Amino acid sequence: MSARKCTQRLVLLLLLPLWVACSILESSGPESVLGPADIVEHLRAACEDRSIADYSDCLDDSFMFHLHESDWPYPPQQLPADTSWDRELEVHFSDRMFAEADSIELILDTTQPYIWPDDPSALGMECPFRLEVFCQDGSYTADGQAVFRFIRSTGGDWIIDYWKDCSVLDEPGEYTWGNIKALF
Repeated sequence: MSARKCTQRLVLLLLLPLWVACSILESSGPESVLGPADIVEHLRAACEDRSIADYSDCLDDSFMFHLHESDWPYPPQQLPADTSWDRELEVHFSDRMFAEADSIELILDTTQPYIWPDDPSALGMECPFRLEVFCQDGSYTADGQAVFRFIRSTGGDWIIDYWKDCSVLDEPGEYTWGNIKALF
């Protein structure tokens, strides 16, 4: 066998694993798994499109929205307090907000996912956001971070099962994301 053929075969053997790995990573067919960043993008688009069906598709049946401390109905010392709501209320509040809003603008940045501290099978992501909801009676704005926990759905995609509102309140009268949803 000539040196040239040996070199060609060696190059092919060396490049084959790289080609296979790239093919797997670039797969975009229906069998592709949606990762946390994909779900965050779907959630953002659903808010801007005001699509409650697409929005609710991002949330697991066990979903819980954890309110910002300023939205708690009682001081923490007087717990039990309603410090969170479930998927049903989340969909209800969001559906009303989508129906009442003339438009919604949402900047929702993704960050590097991390292993959730008390559940190694879950992933977390802290996403900076700016939410603006425009209605006939004015506009409502919230800024801060949304902390999401993702679990695997039965189909293998990642899905949100927990969301903590970490809105930043610099001045009195500012809104949290949860507060804006509950206004409607």
